[in-house]
Amino acid sequence: MRNITDEEINFYLKQDPDCVNYAVGLHPWRFYSACFVKEIQGSYHNLLTGLPLELVIEMIKEVE
Repeated sequence: MRNITDEEINFYLKQDPDCVNYAVGLHPWRFYSACFVKEIQGSYHNLLTGLPLELVIEMIKEVE
């Protein structure tokens, strides 16, 4: 994580998790926490879904 200010933390905590989606299906503030990320080390998919897809695919290939 990058260093974040108290103002940013307070803004994030005040966001309504059930906010109405825009026509495209995404509410921009729903992903506000992404701006706190400075860098990712390791599996991007593991970070987002809790499942390292790269590893799972390799394991499936070995079984086939």
